[in-house]
Order: sequence, then C-alpha cells, then structure tokens
Amino acid sequence: MFRRKKKRIIVPGAGSGGQNNLIRDIRAARNDIYIVGTNMDKFSLLLSNADKNYLLPPAKDKNYVEELNALIERERIDALVPGGDREVRAVSENREKINAPILLPQKETIRLCQDKYLLNQHLAKHGVRVAHSVPIKDADDALRKFNEVQKEGIVWCRVRNSSGSMGSLPVESAEHAKFWIEYWRDMRNVNPDRFMLCEYLPGRDYAFQSLWYDGELIIAKACERLEYFFAKNMPSGSSSTPKVARPISDKKVIDTCIEAVNCVDDHPNGIFSIDLKENKEGEPCVTEINVGRFCMITPIFDLTGKYNMADIYLRLIFGEKVEIKNMVSDIDENVYLIRDLDVLPCISQKASPFRAGMNAV
Repeated sequence: MFRRKKKRIIVPGAGSGGQNNLIRDIRAARNDIYIVGTNMDKFSLLLSNADKNYLLPPAKDKNYVEELNALIERERIDALVPGGDREVRAVSENREKINAPILLPQKETIRLCQDKYLLNQHLAKHGVRVAHSVPIKDADDALRKFNEVQKEGIVWCRVRNSSGSMGSLPVESAEHAKFWIEYWRDMRNVNPDRFMLCEYLPGRDYAFQSLWYDGELIIAKACERLEYFFAKNMPSGSSSTPKVARPISDKKVIDTCIEAVNCVDDHPNGIFSIDLKENKEGEPCVTEINVGRFCMITPIFDLTGKYNMADIYLRLIFGEKVEIKNMVSDIDENVYLIRDLDVLPCISQKASPFRAGMNAV
C-alpha cells in the first residue's frame, strides 16, 4: 500500500509550554508531519515532544543562520515554524538566507509590532483604539510624563519590547513608576528607555489569533482571559497567559483586530495575534500585536470549533488545499481552556463546578 511521505518541519523553542502545545495541536490534526525541535536551552529541550531534537545557538548568535541551515539540510526540512519573538525577528531579518519555506509578515511589520510604543502610536494615528501612551527616556521622565496618561488613578507601566508581561505594573503615582523603572534598571539591567507609560484599561481582557495569506484573512478566532497564573502573587495582578479562558464571538473585538492588522500591514501574511483590553466605556483597545508566531494558548484556537489553525497554517505553507466557509470561525462560548503548571492544557465544556452532594460526570 502506498504511504504518503511525511512532511518535515522545524519548531524552534521546543520544550517550552507554547511550542509543546503547538506540536500537540499539529498531531491532533494530522499524522503526516515529522517534527524537529530546537532550543538553545539543553534542559528545556529535554521536555520537548518533537520527534527529534537539536541544540542550536540563541537566535541573536552570529552563527545562528549557518547552523539552522545546516540542520535544514541534514533533516531535509520542508518548512520552518518560528517560535518566540527573538526567533521571529532573527528569521525575518535573514529570511533570504534561510533554506526552508517560511510564512511571515513583512520585515517592516515585524519591526513595528515588536516595539509596543511605536505600534501604539501607529495605530492611534490611523484611528484604531489604543491606550494613550508616552515613551520614557530615563527614570525621572516618569515624573514629568505621568500626568499625561493618568485618567483615573492607575497608570500602566510596562516594557515596550518584551513578552510575557515583562516589567508590567499598575502604579498609582509618578513616584511608583520612577521606583519601578529604577528597580528594573538596577536589579535587572533593563535600560529605562525601554519603558512606556500607558492609560490603564480596566475592562475585559481578550486575545485574538488570525492567519492571513497573500493579503487575505483566512481564519480568525478570539477568546477572553478569565483567570491568570499566580495573579495574587504577581505585582500586576494579571498576566498575558491565562489559567482559564473561553472562546468568544464578540464582533467589536474581531472587527477591531482585523482593522488593526490591515493598519500595520498592507499585504498581511502569516500569524497576527492581538491582545486587547476594554476601556471604561467597554470599547476594546489594542495593547499589542504579536506577529509571526502562535500564541502560547494556541490550543483554544486549534482545538475548538471546526478548524484547527495550526493545521491550516501548515496547509498554507505546503500549498495544500484550504477550504473554510466562515473565515471568522463559528464559536461555542461554553468551552473553556484550563491550564496549570505541570499538567497538559484541558479543553472542557464543564463550565459549572460540582458541589458536595452532586454527582460528577
């Protein structure tokens, strides 16, 4: 019997929660993919669920592209699926030198979106709702600019070129902001000019993931973050990665995200993932756009609804047929993504907790 040859892909960052999620989601959709995992951390690599794993230098290393190409040739790779922001940036800037198909937005788009302040200003200029924000040059600059963004009590202080809510903190005074920026400068060697101050958005918290090809939206899904990891222990009280989330079909959220993508790229390709929060009027505002990579919580976008986004992404790279009747996927809002440390993510329709005396199903 004829057996179809497996396609071979590289997934950088293998062993991390997000990339292991992605690998599981790919396997949930198809069994014709051979996955090669890479990581710069030998311990993280031991956690990888890829078929084969290799240690590579950091993406910023001068030998990264050379060693990546050597691996592509050795493993006969058919596509590269970038991982974190640094990997996306390195692959993007060297895309002409990398000997494997890649589906990425334009270089200029990636540069823009990886600077949250420049992105904020670009979106605001084009009429997309965002939190009013100002850049910081040094710690004392926080004292001078605090009142520009303080509307009602709290101001959001954050690092403008990072991920995972690094350096994010709600502050009530300019002195708080100055202290926080100085702390990161002195204890974590983060330059103050990497910070920005933002209007605080008090409302609901959303994530959006979309796939685009040759300028056209292929599929999009959105979810609401409901609970966060270690929220009570974290200075910000929240995180970009939720413990509990649920799919949503809110038209305002989805329309805002599609508008934002078209604002930052005149011919979108690849993955555009967007974080949003509601302002006090209940309007969703874009807080960041992560491009070129899947969200850590991609199971809520891959394993809910009719279409698996990880599978569609690979189909687009391989030139396989993609048929989607509703590009903004039909959503069951009674489904939940539930996550915790050292356990696999769970997609569940059991929305209500069991009480004593009730029969569990």
